[in-house]
Amino acid sequence: MAAHSKNADSESLKNSLLAQGVEAISDAEGNIGLQGGLGINTTEEYRKGQIEIQDLASQLIAKQVAAKPGQKVWDVCAGAGGKSLAIAVPMNNKGMLLATDIHQYKLDELKRRAKVAELFNIRQFIWNADEPLRLPKEVAQQKGFDWILVDAPCSASGTWRRNPDALWRFSEEDTQELIQLQQKILHQAQFSLREGGHLVYATCSWQVSENEQQVAAFLQQHPQFTLVNQTLIGSPELNSDTMFVAVMRRVSVV
Repeated sequence: MAAHSKNADSESLKNSLLAQGVEAISDAEGNIGLQGGLGINTTEEYRKGQIEIQDLASQLIAKQVAAKPGQKVWDVCAGAGGKSLAIAVPMNNKGMLLATDIHQYKLDELKRRAKVAELFNIRQFIWNADEPLRLPKEVAQQKGFDWILVDAPCSASGTWRRNPDALWRFSEEDTQELIQLQQKILHQAQFSLREGGHLVYATCSWQVSENEQQVAAFLQQHPQFTLVNQTLIGSPELNSDTMFVAVMRRVSVV
């Protein structure tokens, strides 16, 4: 479960859910899980947009974008904005988070969710990776974003534990098309990152061709970046999907 409340810590939020009949648990990192009881859609926190169902691995990916209040962030493949909301919370409505996607209906849903959660520093924009992004004025003034998240389209092999039928609906040709798209998105997005900024690349896949090999190829083609870390997150260590994340830092403009 993802918490989008700026005012409640995980322990007080868990206790509030327990008092409302939701069997909530929390771990040492403050992540909250559900074991049973009433659904969270019956709770005050859900009605206020403070909590939503979200896989733990997705929450941990969002935490890799350690944006501070006042910074500028771009969530490139935002979808309906689960990670955008999580990233925006610690920004305390200061700075700006630009969320882009190729589908307007997904961005409309993000806009609705952000309003309910009282997160007012999120903007939405259609972008399809055919050309570099035209930077918003305040981002151009600082010569790029502080953080860029590319949660790329992928095979979703990391979700096959809960969608086993997808294994039989996916082909090698599909994977190769996605690899090319991932490369295109990464290349176009990197133009918008300032010197010293961080590019976070993520997939919900465990396949090396979509993950480590993509990062290695990107770094070879873009020597102005250096790898900070990369890892798989999730199963079997966690009761979650499996996701890959790599954090890269831009050390020079060219």
